[in-house]
Amino acid sequence: MVPAEGLGQIFAFAAVFEWYEMTHKDGKWNGNNALQGEIVPNINKWDILGFTEGKTEDDLKRVKLQELKNGRMAMIGTLGCVAAATIPGSVPFLTGSI
Repeated sequence: MVPAEGLGQIFAFAAVFEWYEMTHKDGKWNGNNALQGEIVPNINKWDILGFTEGKTEDDLKRVKLQELKNGRMAMIGTLGCVAAATIPGSVPFLTGSI
């Protein structure tokens, strides 16, 4: 179990980033527009860090497909580890590893 102080640190860490996102635009102080209802959501929900800026539509489709496939493989891998940990012998390759 995580102690209360640890949960507080996790919450504070996330809160700092949320506060910065709400009060800054392009790295500069923009005021507390969270209470004024002037927050504009990020248009590109898929690429919040902007790695795909300047890419063509074909490049974006290819990268999005790659990300979708990577996500699916990660889910399958996670489920394999969960199965190996909860059902003995269900994943022969991971027997004894987890």
